[in-house]
Amino acid sequence: LGRQRRVRLPDRADLRRANLAGCDLAHADLSEARLDGASFRGANLTGALLSGAQGLGADFSNADLTDVRASGAILTASEFSRASLVGADFTEARLAMADFSNADLSRARLDRGRLARAHFASAALVDATAVQAEFTDANFDGANLSRATLSRAHMQRASLIDAVAVWAKLDEVNLSESILTRCDFRSADLRSALLRGADLRGAGFSGANLSGAMIREALLDPGCFSEANALDTVQ
Repeated sequence: LGRQRRVRLPDRADLRRANLAGCDLAHADLSEARLDGASFRGANLTGALLSGAQGLGADFSNADLTDVRASGAILTASEFSRASLVGADFTEARLAMADFSNADLSRARLDRGRLARAHFASAALVDATAVQAEFTDANFDGANLSRATLSRAHMQRASLIDAVAVWAKLDEVNLSESILTRCDFRSADLRSALLRGADLRGAGFSGANLSGAMIREALLDPGCFSEANALDTVQ
């Protein structure tokens, strides 16, 4: 890797269409900055502050955003593929159509975020939290959601093909009409989850808690829930 340039930025910087690829912006204050079309590809943004920042189509691919604080940021259709977002705080951020493919979001906080049609294919969300977040029509194919907390999240029509959600907390999640083919829900908490019309073929529910779950009109394999818990209350 080449040496990164250390950059100083003004308060509430206007960085629209700026090229900061590969720059060292560790702990930089980018709160309320304008980032539309800006490139931070491969940049070091460890511990940076992006709260309230706005950027349509900003590029953070391959960047290091470990422990970044971006609560309330508006980064619609931005690119985070292959980025490190470990411990990042995106609470109440607007990230619709953002691309997190192959990114590491372990321990990230996405609570109450708006991430409709976002892409998380093959991403790691281990121990992440996304309570009451919106993931309508999002793609989690091949993602690792082990021990993630998505209580009361809105995930209608989402795709979780071959995803892993072992020990995930998914109580009251809305997965209606979602594609959950071969998803691994072992020991997951799916109490009162809405799975109506979902495709559950090939999914595994060994040790999962499905108390009060709604599965009407779902596509199921015979014996799909044979090793799950609390089946007497499944609707």
